[in-house]
Amino acid sequence: MSGIKTPFDKDTFSEDAKPLISGIDLDLEYENIESSISKVAIDCMDIIGKKLYNNLCSGSATEDKNLQAEALDYLKRAMLHFCLYEHLIFLITRVKNSGVTVAKTEHETTIFKYQQLELQDKFISLGWFWMNQLIVLLNENAEKFPDWSGSDEQNSLGDIPIELSDFKKWVSVNDEYFFIVIQSLIREVWMDCVESRTIEPKKTDAVARALCYEVMGRACKRLSYFLLPEPIRRDISSEMGKNHAAQEDKTVRERIADIYLGKAASYWTGWEVDLKSEAVKEQQKKVSDQPRFTAPRISQNDSFVY
Repeated sequence: MSGIKTPFDKDTFSEDAKPLISGIDLDLEYENIESSISKVAIDCMDIIGKKLYNNLCSGSATEDKNLQAEALDYLKRAMLHFCLYEHLIFLITRVKNSGVTVAKTEHETTIFKYQQLELQDKFISLGWFWMNQLIVLLNENAEKFPDWSGSDEQNSLGDIPIELSDFKKWVSVNDEYFFIVIQSLIREVWMDCVESRTIEPKKTDAVARALCYEVMGRACKRLSYFLLPEPIRRDISSEMGKNHAAQEDKTVRERIADIYLGKAASYWTGWEVDLKSEAVKEQQKKVSDQPRFTAPRISQNDSFVY
């Protein structure tokens, strides 16, 4: 038995979970997927914080019972979709002492590969959707969720002036969940690409746009497929489809990442030009503001002391 707390009652799991999962005729016993649920639970703790997660599961995250129920519902829906994504391969196959097989009957057969990939992506998208709903609820009612208000999970960027609205504006990503996932990448890019270029960094449209492209490129190369936002997942699926999945995922990812990083590089270069231009103007201003020595005018009528 796992010591990790989950928001599900194993005795009524199938009955309770069925209306929370999209398009699934669920007849699983809790024990069959407990390992995947426990893994997803750890992932959720990393996103909203262990204390808040445990209090949501125990029904004590807030004194407002309606908000508690709503937040718990969102958490359950997110976890179930993430869990089915994690556990899908075990649902398709049968692992026995005699080997690994797939289930085929007179009336049913296993899905095609393209259907499996689309189903996996739907599980990810729906899990993200419900996790976003939870985070929005927590942000809008932060004063009623003491374990969320002011927590590192809510905002660990500190003095870095980059917001989710910047990603929505420049790269069409508007996921609260993704923004929390990439906060360490944002800090990394800010230090590598912004602070390294100026001792007084500040956000401008050029800086925000370059940073968003840079973060997306690095995320594409380094994050798991599960953690990538829908635009990148869609690009990867499109590229894999064009080549009939003949190319390795790593090759496709690198090509897509390079598109983002190439755009970022052009904006970093443009910003550097602006910084140099500002530095020249500032130097010229300093020179023009300095007092100038003016030689006295001397004529032959001036008296001299010898």
